Amino acid sequence: MLKDKDVQVWWMKQGATGHLDTDLLVPDPFQPRKFMAEGDLAELSESIRTAGIREPIRVSPLSCMPWMKERLPDFSDKHFLIISGHRRQRAAKLVELEKVPALVRIYANEHEHREDAALLNAQRSDLTPLEEGIEIKRRRDLGESAEKIASSFGKTTVWVYNRLALTKLDPSIQVLMDPSRGNDTLPTLVAQELGMVSEPDPQVFEKFLEDFSVDVELPDFSDSEQVIHSYQQVLLEVILREGYNATEARDFILQHRKKKIAHTSAHERRPDKSLEQLSNFFKTVRKHRVQSWTEADIRVIFRNLDVAKAEEVLAASKSISDLIASLVDRIALAIDGKKSRTAYTTPTVMKPNSEVLHLTGDAAKAYYEKTHSKV
Repeated sequence: MLKDKDVQVWWMKQGATGHLDTDLLVPDPFQPRKFMAEGDLAELSESIRTAGIREPIRVSPLSCMPWMKERLPDFSDKHFLIISGHRRQRAAKLVELEKVPALVRIYANEHEHREDAALLNAQRSDLTPLEEGIEIKRRRDLGESAEKIASSFGKTTVWVYNRLALTKLDPSIQVLMDPSRGNDTLPTLVAQELGMVSEPDPQVFEKFLEDFSVDVELPDFSDSEQVIHSYQQVLLEVILREGYNATEARDFILQHRKKKIAHTSAHERRPDKSLEQLSNFFKTVRKHRVQSWTEADIRVIFRNLDVAKAEEVLAASKSISDLIASLVDRIALAIDGKKSRTAYTTPTVMKPNSEVLHLTGDAAKAYYEKTHSKV
């Protein structure tokens, strides 16, 4: 229940203004602001203490927002969602202000709510680069084009994509962008380049660790996001260790974020995943219900089928048959090759005077064939 029962009607009207109990307001969990500098908050609190809140806090009654109920399970005692004015609400609580001026917004649906909140936030000049990125991502998720978002911010689409890159950073790196860190704040130029890092090949990752003497545990290469975040972390570790300035750091990231081993295939990068796909293919064929069909069943199917259609089905079955036969041949060759490589490997323990002590590769293979030839 609202504390002031005599004002329960006014806040159900679009654009209505009045005063609400501070304790009845809850922040929007999707609002972009993540950092509130303590100094700025203290300054705003002092201003509110002496002059009050000049601009109303925009709110919407939760009773008119069914889409927010499941997202705010721990705030059953709250009645209004803050649309804009989160800093003013926090500052008001710091000076123990019991009531705050409010402007009511009523929305027909979640899309309208998100779109309005996005436009309001786009007009704010005090968002950090990461907060701008979070807001841009939310609007992109709503289906807005990069061009429309860029126009609302008065920026270019390149700026939009650069800000979006910040949302792809590992959380431990995003924290370093907090402006309250002062001179230790990670420059936006460096952060956005890190955010554009793509997933490196395992060989590239391992070589980087070796070349720059970085001692970290390798990530799970089946988890792309984990690999990218781990690579971002080691890139930043080297940048900080070497003391690069922002421009040098950007160039260093550009140099390493595009490195690939051209000949490395997906099967070489993740052989276990490829093996699973191959096994699943054969399992699907083997377990398909068609396998149980008898000759009589097939005859029934083709009894009234015209010749052209029947030949089309036959051609398709032959194609599948050839594919499976080809796969079987390749698997057999791969296994034979593996056996041969194992057989021709020079023994690790040999007698000092052995004539094959220094034989490797083709020479070892020739020696093996000579000594193991059948009579």
